[in-house]
Amino acid sequence: MISKELIDKYDIKKAWRSSQKDDTMMIGFRSAYLCECVDGKWLVSFDKTAGASEVLKFNTRATAMKQLRKEGYWTRVSKVKQC
Repeated sequence: MISKELIDKYDIKKAWRSSQKDDTMMIGFRSAYLCECVDGKWLVSFDKTAGASEVLKFNTRATAMKQLRKEGYWTRVSKVKQC
């Protein structure tokens, strides 16, 4: 899940979740988050391990979605947060 610290640090106003099948994790998948910031930038947050994540910042939604696909995440996203 997106942490409160990440939301506050990047001033996120909307967030969507995508998944990737991962048999090494107990739940069977790992998540990535596509986030829209108030300043118009887009973030992609990948869950690398339990508790650790990687955050990348992009100028457009298209480039952020391209990065999700490149990492192997599904293209279908579900909205999880809206302010």
